[in-house]
Amino acid sequence: MFLLKNRNDFSNSIIRKKACFFGLAILLVFTINLQAQQNSVRFYGNGINAPDLDRIKIQIDNPSDNLPGPSADIGDTDFTIEFWIKGNITENTASGIECGANNNWINGNIIIDRDRYNQGRNYGISLAGGIPVFGVMNEGHDAETLCGATMVLDGDWHHLAFQRQRSNGLLSIFVDGTLEAMVDGPDGDVSYPDNGIPTNNCGPSGNDPCDNSDPYIVLGAEKHDAGINYPSFNGFMEELRLSNTIRYSTDFLPELVPFVTDGNTMALYHFDETGGLVLNDVSDTPGGPSNGTVRYGGNPLGPEWINDSPFSIFLSVDISAFEATPVGRTVRLDWSTESENGSSHFEIEKSEDAINWTKVTEVPGAGDSTDPLSYSWTDNQPFIGINYYRIKMVDITERFSYTSVAAITVEGPEAGVLVFPNPVRELLHVLIAYEVDATQLKLYNSLGQNVTPPIMVSGPYYLIHTEGLYTGIHWLVIERENTNDVVLVSVMR
Repeated sequence: MFLLKNRNDFSNSIIRKKACFFGLAILLVFTINLQAQQNSVRFYGNGINAPDLDRIKIQIDNPSDNLPGPSADIGDTDFTIEFWIKGNITENTASGIECGANNNWINGNIIIDRDRYNQGRNYGISLAGGIPVFGVMNEGHDAETLCGATMVLDGDWHHLAFQRQRSNGLLSIFVDGTLEAMVDGPDGDVSYPDNGIPTNNCGPSGNDPCDNSDPYIVLGAEKHDAGINYPSFNGFMEELRLSNTIRYSTDFLPELVPFVTDGNTMALYHFDETGGLVLNDVSDTPGGPSNGTVRYGGNPLGPEWINDSPFSIFLSVDISAFEATPVGRTVRLDWSTESENGSSHFEIEKSEDAINWTKVTEVPGAGDSTDPLSYSWTDNQPFIGINYYRIKMVDITERFSYTSVAAITVEGPEAGVLVFPNPVRELLHVLIAYEVDATQLKLYNSLGQNVTPPIMVSGPYYLIHTEGLYTGIHWLVIERENTNDVVLVSVMR
């Protein structure tokens, strides 16, 4: 099994730092630990037997005002909802449904419910006969239910992705990276209205206000507890990401690592919590966080935090350490394993932006070993700028997973410029070996936009506050008479 050690919180935390000086040549070294504890959440499908319990509720609107809701309130643009699930058909007995121009998704075992009681602008995801189902209704009550093709309630983990284009209503379902179904559905805005007023059709009597269910995304249950015809999901859920874009246009191979936040991530949930009543949104998206409230109860008591995930079942290597170290003008990668079971090889991948990766070499694995082993490889030609490294661990069945990411910033001697820390969170220090004025320093984002904050001078250093900048790659440009010096700066949160 793939058991990545030290995966305790999925955050871009700097765990190692070193600076080496070679005249004006500088190597700033950071190991960025992209970690995730191998947890998931287990729902027990209590449904109406435990009203408003055995579920997680993410509030997306406040009915008492007309202000926009938090970032998790997707639907006003294109969107993608993706997550991992595991369950069994014997515990999710909703039968197959008729798909088409209807609202029948609500009759499956409900995984995600963003319904509005007797009102339009809603959507939801369920399993009917063990098959993924996606339903959408627009403001005019035009509805469409799209059904997948694969029975996913087989006791194994499956990656599911559900997408919708706002302009034409096109719906699509991907199961384990394969496009299974697509249909032209209702178009228009399906986000929760900022001025939405819940009806009074909820509760056991059917006459109570729906304020406690309507303005929420509910995970693991039918949000209104409307009756036995609307069953809840009984099973495991892991890694939920809500995006304001269409992420997949063709078949793809789901990576066996936790999702990473980016500019299109509206909410991201790793389910790393080992207890408590809060599900944390770790997307760092403006307008967030869109944290969820765990409604614990029912018989059996749920939802329950479980030490199980899709990322703990595929890797045959128990890796205990991975780090990068500057050695002269080279970069040495070192990693070690506690044990290996059917391992094939390690592929070293390298990137300049942590997005586009290139395989640079391959190191054979030990096959089977119960003893600690150490491995090493040296990059004799690192990029000038940030070098990102990761290791793809492959077993003899060609299953694979990735280590954390190590990042090293290499500044060439010709630049005569030192910036640190890099990556930077709040304050960037710039040391320049030649005479310049602060007005000659400019900071540009990845779109080429000038986002230079006020620059202060403190002794030999120029100080640039970066806390107001978005996470990502930036370029520091020092404008000179005949040429410009450019240094890549990575801003993190």
